[in-house]
Amino acid sequence: SNLYRYTQAAFAVTYNTAFQSGIDFLRFFQNLGCFLDDLCLTPVNYLGKAERRRWRYESVESLSVRLRSVAPAAVVVVMQAITPYVRQAVERAGLGLSHIYSLPFPALGNQRRYISELAAVLRGLREAKILP
Repeated sequence: SNLYRYTQAAFAVTYNTAFQSGIDFLRFFQNLGCFLDDLCLTPVNYLGKAERRRWRYESVESLSVRLRSVAPAAVVVVMQAITPYVRQAVERAGLGLSHIYSLPFPALGNQRRYISELAAVLRGLREAKILP
């Protein structure tokens, strides 16, 4: 997927490494303590705008429960349109995070921007000792 491909590229740039396979990257990602979660656990892309908004709003509580259970030190939101919902979930989870970032989804011409901005976020998280 675009998300996978361009996320791997940003990690490769930041950590100055070439991954031998997709499995190597996923192990690396996991060993750093990173994980991916969705705001909506049901696909909403096919829905109309109002219905998508409703699903996003209704998914905030579920995400807050999942966030509370893993207590991340940082959150990177991929897709700027969902940032307000993810911020609500972080607040409801009571995490008090100061490291919340919002990136464009890596499609429709945003691929290079995504890699660049994610790499900058990763460098900042390394400097803050959140990532090794």
